Amino acid sequence: MKKGFSFVILAITKTYDKFCIAGMDEKGKWLRPLPVGKEKFWYSVKYANDGLIQVGDLWEITEYETEYDDCSPGHTEDLRLIEDPTFERHLTNEELIRFVQKFQEDEVALNRTLNAESRSLCLVEADNFNNFLHENSFSGKMQARITFSFGEKQYNNTTSTPGFPITDLKWRAYTIQQIPTTKDWSSLFICVGLARPEPKKGLEREYPMIISVITDPEVPLLRSYPS
Repeated sequence: MKKGFSFVILAITKTYDKFCIAGMDEKGKWLRPLPVGKEKFWYSVKYANDGLIQVGDLWEITEYETEYDDCSPGHTEDLRLIEDPTFERHLTNEELIRFVQKFQEDEVALNRTLNAESRSLCLVEADNFNNFLHENSFSGKMQARITFSFGEKQYNNTTSTPGFPITDLKWRAYTIQQIPTTKDWSSLFICVGLARPEPKKGLEREYPMIISVITDPEVPLLRSYPS
């Protein structure tokens, strides 16, 4: 029997009408818990008591098994839950910042993630970021995008499209609704994650997104969360 462990949620993203959750255990190991059953994504980000799952939530995970996705070889962090996790508490923003400071990663880890080299998740302390709307040339829809700088380098995207897609539930909403926030951060962390391939849409490879922005001072959730 595998030993249970504590898990801190660092990212919750929107994937069409479903959700993806990722975070680290108490040793800083990235994990992407998949819901009980066979689905890759969560249908809801609500607990049984109707409370909302949020970045900074602390879970206890006891029953699980590793899972490998042949179509997404970079997704080495997948973990299939056998039983639902137990919500322990929500970390304060100060606690969350201390946690990510402890486990922040370097340029090598970031580049390996961007290139889907046996990993699909990464956490870096960024210098700044810029979130904006960009019109999709195919659909004509406005999409939330983000660029950031880290280690004296500017990261705009791995394709010619301006900015990485931002799928972080909180910052996606702030960007789409064009709600301004402070840019004076005492701490700023960016989580990069890879999306799974979508061959039907011509997306044959895993591709990077910004799945979480963690800041101090904290930016509050909007009333529209998780939409």
